[in-house]
Amino acid sequence: MNYKDILRNIGWPTICLILDFETYFDSEYTLSKMSIPEYVADDKFELTGLGEGHLNQNTISFYQPDRIAGAIVAYKNVLGENLELCTVVVKNAKFDILILKEKFGINPPHIIDIEDLSRHYDARMKHRLKDLAKMFDLKAKGDTVQFKGLHYEELSESTKADLSEYCKGDVEIESKLFKVLLPEISNPHIEIPLARHTLQLYLEPKIKFDFEKAEKLKKDMEQEVDKILDKVKWVEEYTDKKHKTLKKIINSNKLVEILYDVLPEDEPPPMKQGKNKMILAVAKDDEGLRHLLTHQREKVRLLAQARQAISSWPLHIKRIQRMINIAEASGGVLPIPLKYYGGHTGRWSGTGGINLQNLGGKGRGKPLHPLIGQVKGLLCAPTGHEFFIADYCQIEARILAWLAGQDDLVAAFARGEDIYSEFATKLFGQLVYKPDETDPEPVAKIMSIRRGFGKDAILGAGYGMGANRFYDNCVENDNLRVLFESGKYDRKFIEKLIKKYRITYPRIPGFWTMCEKAFKWVIKHPDETVIYPVSAATGISNIDNFHNTIKGYKLLFKSHNNTAFITLPSGRELRYPNCRVIKTIMGEEIRWKWGHLWGGSIAENIVQAVARDIMAEAILKLEKFRVNVVHHVHDETISSIKRNDLQVQQKIVDIMCENLSWTEGLPIDVEAVVSMRLSK
Repeated sequence: MNYKDILRNIGWPTICLILDFETYFDSEYTLSKMSIPEYVADDKFELTGLGEGHLNQNTISFYQPDRIAGAIVAYKNVLGENLELCTVVVKNAKFDILILKEKFGINPPHIIDIEDLSRHYDARMKHRLKDLAKMFDLKAKGDTVQFKGLHYEELSESTKADLSEYCKGDVEIESKLFKVLLPEISNPHIEIPLARHTLQLYLEPKIKFDFEKAEKLKKDMEQEVDKILDKVKWVEEYTDKKHKTLKKIINSNKLVEILYDVLPEDEPPPMKQGKNKMILAVAKDDEGLRHLLTHQREKVRLLAQARQAISSWPLHIKRIQRMINIAEASGGVLPIPLKYYGGHTGRWSGTGGINLQNLGGKGRGKPLHPLIGQVKGLLCAPTGHEFFIADYCQIEARILAWLAGQDDLVAAFARGEDIYSEFATKLFGQLVYKPDETDPEPVAKIMSIRRGFGKDAILGAGYGMGANRFYDNCVENDNLRVLFESGKYDRKFIEKLIKKYRITYPRIPGFWTMCEKAFKWVIKHPDETVIYPVSAATGISNIDNFHNTIKGYKLLFKSHNNTAFITLPSGRELRYPNCRVIKTIMGEEIRWKWGHLWGGSIAENIVQAVARDIMAEAILKLEKFRVNVVHHVHDETISSIKRNDLQVQQKIVDIMCENLSWTEGLPIDVEAVVSMRLSK
C-alpha cells in the first residue's frame, strides 16, 4: 500500500504537509548543549526560515522569517485552526512541533515523525537525516556550518539563497523517506497513534516537578561520593606530583598499582586494550568491574565502589540538574521525552538527557542505591489529582509460559498462586512461603531468602541464563554475598537451581530450541515460512512437526532479502536485517546486523515484544476512555486522575487486565498503587 492507503485505513487525513523550521544557533546556544524546551524558551530563539512540502501536490517552498506567520495563517484557513484536516510530517517532532505549539499555538492531532518511522524500521541504526539519506540512496543532506552565529538579517543574499536550498533539500529528503518508510510500518492502526501518543507526553506535560527536593537530592548525592571516598582514605599514601588528590588517584591508571598491592599475588588487575595502551577494565559494562565489585577481599570491593562512584554519581547529579532546567523552561512541569520504538522489540527508551525510563528501583540481584530511587519522587501529580500507578504482574514470565505451552505454569498464574514459593519449595525440598508479620524474625528471614531464589529463577532463568551469570547476580547483592562467602550457598546450589527450573518447566527450554530452529530454517529457506502454534499436542523436537501445517498460529517466521521477520500474535513484525547462519567449531550460529542470536535471546525478544504490544493497546484504550496517561515505564502505566476517583481506578485495572483478540488463554493481572509522587 502507498502512504495514502495507509493513512486512509487508519482514519487519518491523506493530505500531507511537511514542515521544517530553521533557527538561529551559535557555539553556546545550540541543541548540543541544551535541551529542546530550554532552546525554544530562550531569549535568543529566532526563526530563520520555514520549509514546506505538499506531498500530494509534490511542491516544496521556503518562507523567509517575515513570511512565516502569514504562511501559518494560510495553513489554518485551509487546513483548520489546529491543522486537523491534514497529516503533518516532520523530522524530529520534539523540535518542530514544539516550535509550532509554543510560538503559534498549534498542536496538530495528526503528526508523523520520520524518526519514528525509521526507528520502527531498525531501532539500532543511525536516525540522523544525513544517515537516512545515505542509507536510502537519496541526495546528500547539506551542511549548516555557514549559518552558525548569523542572524537572518546578517546573511548575505547568496547565503540566504543557500539557506533556502538547504531547507528545501531537507524537505525533499523527508518527503521521500516518508513514502519509503511508512509502508514498512506493521500494525499501522496501532503504531501510528502510539507514536502520536508518545509525542503528546512531551508536548502537553502534566507532571509537576519538585525543585526544592531536587536541589536537596543533588547535595545528598555529592555527600555520598565523599562517604565512599572516606572508606578508602588509605589510598592517599599513593599520592604523587601527578596524582595529588584521592579522586585523581582513584580515577586514573594509578589504580592499577594499588590493585596489584591489594589483590592476591596470583591475580592481576582486569585490563583491556585502550586507544593507545592497556587500561583498567572498569567501565560500567566491563566484566572486570563486575568481578572487582564482587571480590572476596573488602579492600578490592571498596576500591571498585570508589571508582564507580567517581564515574557515576556526577552523571546522576547532572541528570537532576538537566531535569531542573527543562522543568523551569516548561513552566514548572516536566515534559516526558521518550523514544517511540527505542528498542528492537518496540519498547520505549529514554532520551532528552534524563532517561525517564530508568528512574531506579529495587532488585535482589543488583539493587540500586536508595538515592537513585528517590529521583522518581521528584515527579508529582497535578494539583487536585493523584497518580494511579498500575503495573502488569510478572507479565514476561506469564507470556513466556503461555507462548511455550507450559500449561501447568499458565494455570498456576491464572489461579493466583504464589509461583515463587512453589518453585522454591521444589528447589529446597521444604515448604517455602511468603512471610508475614506473624512469623518469628529468624523464620521470616529464611523464608524471604528462599522465596527470593524462587522469584529470581522464575523471572530470570526464562531466557537461558546460566549458572555463572545467576551466581554473579547473587554475589553483587550485599545481603546475599555474605551467605555465599560463609558457604551457606555456592555455585553448586545455583547449578542445581538452574537445572531444577529447566526440569520443572521443560517446555520453556523447548521454546528456546523451537525459536532457534525456526529462525535457522527460514534463513536457509527464504521461500518458506514456519508457523508456531502454542499447543501441548504439537511437538517441538522436530521442526517438521510445526512447519507449514497448522492454521491459526501465535508466531510466524519468514525471511526476505537476508532479513528475517517474526510476526507476533498482535500482527506486528520484528525485523532482523542481515541474517545468516554460519558454521563454527561449536556448530551452526545465527548472526545478524547487530550481533549473535540464539534460541534464548530470540525468545526474550519475542516475549518482551508481546508484553510491549499488550501495554501499547492498553494505553490507547485508556486514552479512548479519556484516562490521562501521563507516563509509562516498561510494564507500568502512570495515570493522572482526580483524587479518590475509585470508578476510574477500577476502569484502568479492568482495561489493562482485559484480554485482547490475540491473547486468549493468557492470564493477565495488575497491581496498582495510588500516590502523589511517582513511586513503586
